[in-house]
Amino acid sequence: MAIALDHDSGMAVYQNMFEKIPDPVDYQEELLNTLQQLGGLPRIITNKKTAQLISPVAEKLNLDVIVLDRLPLVSEFMDQMHHYML
Repeated sequence: MAIALDHDSGMAVYQNMFEKIPDPVDYQEELLNTLQQLGGLPRIITNKKTAQLISPVAEKLNLDVIVLDRLPLVSEFMDQMHHYML
């Protein structure tokens, strides 16, 4: 699953469920899809693994990527999705 959340509101501004197990190129394509939908170059707050996967695109676009150990908004979003699906 690829998701983009607005840091201030916690609202999902982009989401997509992968149909197969994603490879690094899938993550890079999702980043580009997110940027296209948002119409801009936001600051990206992500975990280390995702930062590594999207780094080729992020570096070429000179994106501001902040890496955190914990992503509370993502965890809360995923918990809500899990609860909704039960």
